[in-house]
This record gives sequence, structure tokens and C-alpha cells, in this order.
Amino acid sequence: MKRIFYISSLSLFAMQSAIAMTLQIPHLPSAVLVTAGERLSDDGDYPDRYPLLAVSNDGRGELWAINPLPDFTRGNFESASCTGSGSTAVCAAVGGDGIPLMAISFDGGNKWTKKEFDSLSLCGDHGRLEGVSCTGNGSTAICAAAGYGKDSGHPIPLLTVSVDGGHTWTDKVIPKVIHGGYGAVSCSGNGATAICTAVGEQKRKEKENVLLVVSTDGGQTWAQKPIDNFPTDVQYPWLESVSCTGSDSNTTVCAAVGNYNDINGWRYFLVTSTNGGKTWATKSVANYSERNELDTVSCTGSGLTAVCVAGGYYGLAVSTDGGNTWAAKSTANLEATAFITSSCTGSGSAAICAAGGYGGLAVSTDGGNTWTPKSIGRDPIRAVNCTGSGPTAICTAAGDGYIAASTDGGNNWALKSISGLLPYSSFGTSGGNKSLRKMHH
Repeated sequence: MKRIFYISSLSLFAMQSAIAMTLQIPHLPSAVLVTAGERLSDDGDYPDRYPLLAVSNDGRGELWAINPLPDFTRGNFESASCTGSGSTAVCAAVGGDGIPLMAISFDGGNKWTKKEFDSLSLCGDHGRLEGVSCTGNGSTAICAAAGYGKDSGHPIPLLTVSVDGGHTWTDKVIPKVIHGGYGAVSCSGNGATAICTAVGEQKRKEKENVLLVVSTDGGQTWAQKPIDNFPTDVQYPWLESVSCTGSDSNTTVCAAVGNYNDINGWRYFLVTSTNGGKTWATKSVANYSERNELDTVSCTGSGLTAVCVAGGYYGLAVSTDGGNTWAAKSTANLEATAFITSSCTGSGSAAICAAGGYGGLAVSTDGGNTWTPKSIGRDPIRAVNCTGSGPTAICTAAGDGYIAASTDGGNNWALKSISGLLPYSSFGTSGGNKSLRKMHH
């Protein structure tokens, strides 16, 4: 896989014409669910794009409604995240329309306002935010948003952070990171000890490399991290997705996945940190073809019992020991599925995980050990998201004009009505993990 940073009069092309985000607030019964994406003006070759938000605040994902966005006239949302619960939850959705876009809600997704980024001076002549992640509660919640700008034809990384629940934002500049950009970000923990990781690609002296930066002090300071045993002399290395879980530096586990090209074609790579982002190392996946790609990852729990699931073309890789070892998992009747989205919730052997994409939906109710195909009658599945724990966990799946949900831990699924939904609307990625997007060099 390869991502090339460019901005056109439309938006970044994404396999189909829609990019979006599903997110969650994990405190039932006051769970708030939000999907963010885009609505097209028509189905022609050059449609206008409009940001789109759908909210469910019934605590079960049964009732959904499109939220009006009077401050947004064009563009789309690439990613979204919520933290907290009920009417005090903080939510953010980000994307772009030539310039970075952000919508903020401080009341559990009921009212959204446009956040202006006058301070993003590094944006150059174009820019967009690709990922956002929030953790913590209320006015002390930590949020980080990441993406890229474009200056004189060169991509430049954009990273902005809020430490007061999304009210004010500060740009972060990483020393020696000049050209490149971020595609995903994940935060875990609370306040000044929250851990955040942003990933993507950078370019130094015409040589491309992965970009991985970490904050261990609640987003205040950031540093680029080396990766042990990372392959050298490869083309187009790009970290596509990242997920962190845990509450402190001793128990926080992070995993990031991506792909690179060598003389024989595309290969996956997977990197993990088991010490709160301090150090990172590459990992292999037992019984997983090195030619398979990995495009999405989700982790839940903490420490040595954390569960992580990564998906790609064509298979799933699972770690049940905090990211230390990984193995491919069988997905019966879904061998041809291109997994582009994944989500896990809960802990240990009771964790609930879902993975979907082009060709199907798979669910695990035993911490990623076994997987069962689920049918919702729609394809592709651009987003999955799970929140809560055990048999009452809520899972959602979303895509082009639909949202489906399970209210019994991923076992049974049904399509849900969406009040105010207009034609050519689409929902796409999930919980901080972005849908696969094939870009051409």
C-alpha cells in the first residue's frame, strides 16, 4: 500500500467516494454513538461533498439521527473520537476541504460547532486532518488531531493537541520532521500521564520512511521514536493505523500496522510497544503470509492480557498477550475478505472484537481466539465499532447509506433506521482506525 499526500478540488480518493468514522463512548447505559462521514450532492463524476454526522444517544444504538451542521458548507470528515459519557462527553470529528476541518461537541454529540484553526500556519496552501483521538473526561480530556498540509508541492505534517477537553488547541512541531504527514493517532489514559501516538510517513533527503511520534505527558511534548529491526532500503513505507490501550506507562500497549514495497511487491509490517510508547519493535505474525497487507488495528485491555486485532488483505492477525506475540486466525467463509476496519472492547478472553471490509463481517466473543462470520446484508463494511463488555456490549457496522448494530455482544445484528438520512450519504471508518485507502505513487 502507498499513500501519497495530495489535495485536489475534491478530496483524497478512497477506493470508493466516501470516508468516515464511527466512534464510541464506553460507559453504558449512557453510551453515545456517533458516525461521521460525507454526503455527496449526486452520483456523478465530480459531486460536491458535505460533512455528515449521525448520532445515537439512546444507550443502545437503536435510534439514529443526522445532526445538522450549519457551519459547514463543503468537505468531509475523515475521523472522529469521543471520550466521557452521556451529556458531558467530549467529541471531535476532523477532515478537510482544502483546509483542515474540525467539529467539536461538548454535550455528548447533541450540538456541534466548527473549530477554526487560525494557528495552523504550517498548513501551507492546502491541508486536512486525517485522524483524531480523545481520552479522559470533561475539561481535562486530552485530544490529539493529526494530518498534513501541502507547501510548494511538499507534504508537511500537522499535529495539534488540546489538553482542556477540546476548547483550545496548540500546534506541535516535531524536530527534524519536515516533510511527510500523519494518517492516524491514538490516545489512552488520563490527564498529564495520557499516552498518545501518531503515525504516518516522512521524507528525508528524497528517502521515505515511516513516521511514529509519541507523547507520554498528555500531549504536551512529543518525540519521534525509532523502531527496532525495521527493514531498510524499502519503498513507500507507511504506517496506516495505530491503537493504544491502558492507563499508565507500565500497562499501556500500542500497536501500529502498515505496508511497504520491495522488489517483489507489497509486504505488511507490524510494530508494537509494551511499555507505554517508550520503545518500539517490529513483530512477525505466525502463519500469516508476508505478502498479505495489514491496514487496521485495534487493541483493548492492558498489560500482558491486552488483546489486539489487525486486519488486511486477506486475513486477521491477533495478539492475546499484550502485543508480544501474534498469530493468524482463521475466518471461515471469509477467506477473500479485505479487512479494512476493526474494533475491540472489554478485556482478556472475554474481549469482544469485530472486523469488516470488502466481503464480510467477522466477530470474536472470546478475546480474538475464534471468529464467526456475521451477515448484515450490506457490503462493503467501512466501519465497525464495539463498546461495553460481555453480552451487553454494543457493536456497530456502517457503510454506504446504512448503520447496523448488535446489542448482545456482537452475536445478532440488524440494520437501523437513520432519521434525516439523505441520498448519497456514507459512513466509513471506526474508533480511531481509518478505512483502507489505496493511493498511487
